[in-house]
Amino acid sequence: NLASSTIFGNVNSQFSQDVSFVGDKDTHLKKPLDHEFLIPGLNTLLDNQKSDVIFLHSYAGHGPYHKFIPADFKDKQHIFNQYSLSEIFKDYKYKERLFDDLKMYDQSIAYIDHNINTIVEKIKDLDQPFMFLYFSDHGDNVFDGTGHDSRWLDSSMLNVPFVIYFNNAARIKYPDVWDSLRIDT
Repeated sequence: NLASSTIFGNVNSQFSQDVSFVGDKDTHLKKPLDHEFLIPGLNTLLDNQKSDVIFLHSYAGHGPYHKFIPADFKDKQHIFNQYSLSEIFKDYKYKERLFDDLKMYDQSIAYIDHNINTIVEKIKDLDQPFMFLYFSDHGDNVFDGTGHDSRWLDSSMLNVPFVIYFNNAARIKYPDVWDSLRIDT
């Protein structure tokens, strides 16, 4: 939140969970799930139609992963179950714990995908042009348990998804931009 006041000093509105009274202990606070916090906030901003830019920051994808995803995204049958721990983790001492983290991280990414889809569905048919950009502020190394701790920086912490979505109105209003960015598959 410290960076937010500098980067977004001229915003019309801003809301977040206030962690100023706990300092670096904010990981101990109960945080709302993304779909409970981000989607209603987005709905409010869309209803007011006053925002040119909307930034949403997700807790999902941060450790401990199980704390930031709803129950229906946990404990699903998992693709990693078909592999042995030694096939996935080399010689790490805490393979079982890392395996649980890996599965939870993967499930948190499925939850993030679900929320991205929810946002796309909300904006795709609006009359107002919307360009939705999704990017992660970091990746995590779930294979050795370092998460995104910069003391052990590796490429998995730097590789992040980048998605650009134009709703129908934006494609019509900005066809040259849409065509220049579009990748046909």
